[in-house]
Amino acid sequence: MKINGADVEKFLIKFIQKELYKFNIKKAVFGLSGGLDSTVTAFLASLALGVDNVTGLIMPYGNLFQKEVEEAEDVAHTLGIHSETIDIS
Repeated sequence: MKINGADVEKFLIKFIQKELYKFNIKKAVFGLSGGLDSTVTAFLASLALGVDNVTGLIMPYGNLFQKEVEEAEDVAHTLGIHSETIDIS
């Protein structure tokens, strides 16, 4: 079976838009770790809602996860989305 990545991307963006529209949701806030799952979430949300309507929350615990914080900040910067860092130590 061959999967067309561009078609999957379009399908997921339309799905997100349709589901959020049902509840009149126009903005998204989510945890941003810099890992694969949150990066894909950030990417799809920014395309579905627009970069001005997406915020990634980076929530480090002390200095233990500095590399992950930097990766999350890189994702936010690359996508052009707003991010906030909240230390949960």
